[in-house]
Amino acid sequence: PGDGFPLVSGTVYVADAANTASGLSAYVIQILTRISPDQVIKFGVRVNTPRTPDDIALWETDHASNWLLMAALDADGSNPTASNDNIFPGFPLKASFGSVSITPEANGVTPRKQVTVTIAISPKTTLQSLLQDGTVHVRVTAPLGFDFDLGCLAVTPNPTFESCSGFGRVAVLEVTGGSLRSGSSSIVLGITNAGLTPAVNTWLLESFVDMAIDSVAVAS
Repeated sequence: PGDGFPLVSGTVYVADAANTASGLSAYVIQILTRISPDQVIKFGVRVNTPRTPDDIALWETDHASNWLLMAALDADGSNPTASNDNIFPGFPLKASFGSVSITPEANGVTPRKQVTVTIAISPKTTLQSLLQDGTVHVRVTAPLGFDFDLGCLAVTPNPTFESCSGFGRVAVLEVTGGSLRSGSSSIVLGITNAGLTPAVNTWLLESFVDMAIDSVAVAS
């Protein structure tokens, strides 16, 4: 809770959608003092945004972006005393990487060959650490059978990424200065191709803020 928030009991938790009257996941704060008319209060919550859907148009049809703010006498919201009726508009989500391309070097599609690949991204917004000396990492997961070099930054220096650590088919890139800027950037990585074309031949890029490299490598 931020400045001006009523005294809380210490009971602050996330309620699962199955346990709320609205059918939505909720952040529940139990307060000990009354909220007076015209009293200005503020608080912040940390949430995980959803993954980028395969069909954005379908996602936007099935999922409203509005936020519900409700005061209730009970934790599950069955007895509300005040509500914004779910009409507070949300904010647009912008993918961490924008348009992405993964391009092997010339003649770089030979099985079991050590090659380089160029990954180009174009974030629509800046992703930065929330701490003074924090970090931003990008994790690249290649299909089964591929193997990144231990030190997988093939061309140095890179203006966006400081280092690359390989963990099998996973590469963890450390962003310089703890801030992944919006706009186009690219990086060349060293990797050994799989012996056969994988049945699921897709690559995954993910971003992590203020996590250690070893934790990023194994995060689910």
